[in-house]
Amino acid sequence: MTTRRPWPTKTRRLQRDGSARPGPWGASGGPPSGATPDTPPPPPADRRSWAPAVVAGGVFAAAAVLIFIAVDRLRGAEVGDLWSWALTLWLAVGVLVVSGIALTWGVIRKLEAGPLATGGSLSFIFVFLLFATVRSGDDPALVLSWHILTGNTTVGEAEVTVSADGGVITLRGAILEPSLVAALNSAVARAPDAALLRLNSVGGDLAIAQRLMALVRREGLATEVERWCLSACTLIFLEGQPAYLDAGARLGFHRPRIEFDANADGVPERVVPAADNSPAIRFMVEAMSRQGATPAFIARVLATPPHDMWYPTREALRAGGLPIASR
Repeated sequence: MTTRRPWPTKTRRLQRDGSARPGPWGASGGPPSGATPDTPPPPPADRRSWAPAVVAGGVFAAAAVLIFIAVDRLRGAEVGDLWSWALTLWLAVGVLVVSGIALTWGVIRKLEAGPLATGGSLSFIFVFLLFATVRSGDDPALVLSWHILTGNTTVGEAEVTVSADGGVITLRGAILEPSLVAALNSAVARAPDAALLRLNSVGGDLAIAQRLMALVRREGLATEVERWCLSACTLIFLEGQPAYLDAGARLGFHRPRIEFDANADGVPERVVPAADNSPAIRFMVEAMSRQGATPAFIARVLATPPHDMWYPTREALRAGGLPIASR
């Protein structure tokens, strides 16, 4: 009769308490199922995967798309929507930065890059983000959104103030309510020696702007842009005698819009570009022609749809015949 040979195991010395010391396969002393005595212990599983990098990449791409959408909306959004789009834009920028760093770090960990490669990759993304920030600084929509969030430019109803010496009247905010005309008339009455109207406005109602233009023309006021003068504000500015546009200040032009079917909150249900034969277009063409704009400049303004904004350079303004002065 033959006897079965036991599974070979290494001799193990007893510890002081009488128990055997763990062998090469652990406390059980035997190999795992399917292993032979000569098989080395399995290496630890590589728990690093592409999942974190893929998730970070998806968030990075979504944030980039949202930034493009927000910038596009900021160029011609309704006054009431500017603040929300400005906030959306800069939240998306923050998400883009964080997800970009997470994406780079995830790729580095997966590829098990050394310290030199890790530092180089992080330096690259930092330089890329810095370059993108500097380049985007030339985009007026981005700069405007930052000014809105920091309070340097308000999208609320305009306020009219008079300087301590009574020489400067400032209009800051959106041109939305007819009461703004009375407020500016009151400021002129309180400061009869005022010679300058300083503007910082994202635009507003063309009919109210028309009445403010008449007031500026009647009083013979000079005008100056503090930071921004967009849409309907530009027509008020160009009535100034002279009209000062200092370095860093921007004008923005586009075609007027016509609003229909406002709801109970005053929000229009339908907004369309003003037709060529509409009173708004006729008034705008007549006003800009009187202010010295060339037909080519006016055509460029009217070719810019209401949902967009054209920010001409100082050279383009002067080439267009507009009487822009500098202090």
